[in-house]
Amino acid sequence: MLGESKYAPNWEARCAAKADQLEASLPKEWLMPASVIESFKLKEPLWKNKNNLIELDIPRRSGILSDKEYAIIQTDTPTLLKKLASGEFTALETTVAFCKTATVAQQMINCLTETFFDQALERARELDRMCEKGCLAGPLHGLPISLKDTFLLEGIGATLGMVFLLDNIATENSALVDLLLDQGAIHYVKTNVPQTMLSADSHNLIFGRTLNPQNTMLGAGGSSGGEGALVAFRGSPLGVGTDLGGSIRIPAFVNGCYGFKGTASRVPYGKQQIFMNPGLKFMSPVAGPIANDLDTLKIFSRIVSDARPFRYDYSAINIPWRVLSTDQNRRLRLGVVSEDQKYPLHPSTKKVLADAYARLEAAGHILIRLTPEECRIAEISEVMCNYPVLDKSVDRIVELEPAVPGRERLMSEFLAVKKDYIKPENLVNLTPIELWGYLNTMGDALLEDWRKLWVKYNLDACVGPPAQGCAIEHDLFGMVPYTCFLNLLNYPACVIPFSKVEYIPDATYEVKEGQAGPPWNAKALEGTAHTFQVFTPSYQDEECLEISGIIDKCLNGHVQ
Repeated sequence: MLGESKYAPNWEARCAAKADQLEASLPKEWLMPASVIESFKLKEPLWKNKNNLIELDIPRRSGILSDKEYAIIQTDTPTLLKKLASGEFTALETTVAFCKTATVAQQMINCLTETFFDQALERARELDRMCEKGCLAGPLHGLPISLKDTFLLEGIGATLGMVFLLDNIATENSALVDLLLDQGAIHYVKTNVPQTMLSADSHNLIFGRTLNPQNTMLGAGGSSGGEGALVAFRGSPLGVGTDLGGSIRIPAFVNGCYGFKGTASRVPYGKQQIFMNPGLKFMSPVAGPIANDLDTLKIFSRIVSDARPFRYDYSAINIPWRVLSTDQNRRLRLGVVSEDQKYPLHPSTKKVLADAYARLEAAGHILIRLTPEECRIAEISEVMCNYPVLDKSVDRIVELEPAVPGRERLMSEFLAVKKDYIKPENLVNLTPIELWGYLNTMGDALLEDWRKLWVKYNLDACVGPPAQGCAIEHDLFGMVPYTCFLNLLNYPACVIPFSKVEYIPDATYEVKEGQAGPPWNAKALEGTAHTFQVFTPSYQDEECLEISGIIDKCLNGHVQ
């Protein structure tokens, strides 16, 4: 009919109702009154102004947490697990502490999509009764773990921030949810994601925009942006996200956290809510941890691997976690990923990387600078970005609602960057199955070339930037070439926070024709956490985390 909206009927009212449902689920006694929020003297609106909520220590000043609850959320996760096992902290008081902090976080940074506090508290009581009898449910006994919205929990919504899934209620648990429960974990919240899950800005029309707690005028990353923001805010001791192009690593590093994407299928991924055609498996997404320290990433990875994940998910690989006898003082041979001229690095990124490389070399590590022609970042990114073209169901779904600005930014960058590798006629003339085969053939060749690099230089690991910059102003992140290439290669990768962005008064940054990159607002980014990416070949997840520990010690002084 002429003039009829192309969007889903009543989409605005239905989105508002879902958002109201989330707000109503927050216990009133855990909400900060307006007078307390006013005492923080924040610059409004938050998303357009620089506010460091971490430095303001909002959880402590909220008036919601007791002194012991505040001490609980400030305890590192490895120590927290020991205190839970010994009974020094009960599961109930620990869960209450993180439920309260998550509620405070929601008021400040809008990071949640679903809460199920009552179920979490009841499970905590059950675990405490076990502990009183001298039993533990497992190595994660009593630990609250937050989940990205993609994970299914029976009876809980799973919308992915998309209108067409507004009424979706899970009828079963995701495989990893069941595994973590069997290890003693407590699930209590799910967290926000971008519209379509394909951008690095966690903003959608149902739940709105998630803010970065270290600088509210910057994005929280995506697609596990709610997880990264909640963990940084200390509202979760361990968050679980997913990664198909950088969606664990980007939210981890932009929020100043640690994140790990392992080799596909080492962590069970089954029974996730997705919006793409499940039968079109271009490459395997990965579930993995976001935390405030590297040891927590190791604990998660070891416990999941040792829990025989194939019992929960047919696609999970049965590889027990290997305990390595790594010499923490040994010299490493590290390949250095170079800047790709199609995706220029911010001046602050170049400075932080130069400082990191200098520290590593001063510690005796051997750095081998790989050329852009060896790294093939732009070529891999071009292959990666053309896989979604094969799924025509995506077009029908996204047409049901208006696009948010971050999604439009991603598309504009993709169209702007110069294409040199895929022949245009192949995108038009090949059938979908032929195009799929063509892209897979290109991917196989890239995998073989990278295999040769590991052998040629006898590398222990590679290091480099996870992005062109650090956290970026809302709606401007764009493409993710420095993370997505590792998804095509299926390499485990870890991000480590290192240093802060410094204002460089005389530096300039320009994105020329045929290039793509986020704008560089030096003043806005000043003081923001920067980071470093470490990766190894497939199935060397243990080596990746061990080497990351050596590098973390060198750069940050953290002893693993």
